[in-house]
Amino acid sequence: MALTLRTAASLRKLQSSPALANPQSKQAFPNSKEAESQFSQAIDSFYPSLDESPSDGAANAEGLVRYHTSKGENIQVLFSGDSKSGEYVHEWVGGGFLYTKFDENAVDNYQVMPGGVNHLHVDRKNPENSFVESSQPGFDLLKGEVPQSPSEVAADKMMEKDGVKYAVLQEGSNEEVADKGEAVLVHYTGWLKDGTRFDSSLTREKPFSFQLGAGGVIKGWETGVEGMKVGEKRLLDIPSHLAYGERERGAIPANSPLLFEVELLATSSEVTRPQ
Repeated sequence: MALTLRTAASLRKLQSSPALANPQSKQAFPNSKEAESQFSQAIDSFYPSLDESPSDGAANAEGLVRYHTSKGENIQVLFSGDSKSGEYVHEWVGGGFLYTKFDENAVDNYQVMPGGVNHLHVDRKNPENSFVESSQPGFDLLKGEVPQSPSEVAADKMMEKDGVKYAVLQEGSNEEVADKGEAVLVHYTGWLKDGTRFDSSLTREKPFSFQLGAGGVIKGWETGVEGMKVGEKRLLDIPSHLAYGERERGAIPANSPLLFEVELLATSSEVTRPQ
């Protein structure tokens, strides 16, 4: 299965910070033993083939398994681990996904839907500590606060690459890096040099995706985003000739140097695809 960039980004956010922000409800789950029994049966029926062949039904795609439910549905699951401990994600075509992680002590299942998250925690050793919780209505793992002004960075802390000055405001992972030819998903906010904010994906609550090297964005973005690590946030100082040059574009006057704060949320790879 190829995860969309949005699912990949939401999954990383969930894995890095699994607690739901201000959950609407958190209640004890009295049927945890029943849930545990059902989960164990599902694992026992699902994992025998995984132990033998992690790429069952999907050549050259490690951790990708196709299987059929009792109703004959063809479902694809991305997983890691084995029948004793691991995690897997199942993405729905219409949006949203299930994320489950488990070991000998506990099971956590997250149902991530447009507009909310439901979480079931099953404590295998102390069932009375099991619980369910739901996020506040409208909760979105990829939401964020819109910065009112660009971060202040001393001139001697700025780096330079092919005419674009930049500074790392937030470190990313060491695993996924934005390379030319890949699709990327970002959140961004842009300002004129006088501090006037002219655009932000955060106000629309919708991350922006594009392909690096395809010419779909300004040259300053191509240069500034390439090489970013997933989770990294950068301040980009882009001269006018690497932005819109002599063209006037909406609230952006001609010959305007631009400032952007960009956060890399996801990159395409063998398990992700653009929206």
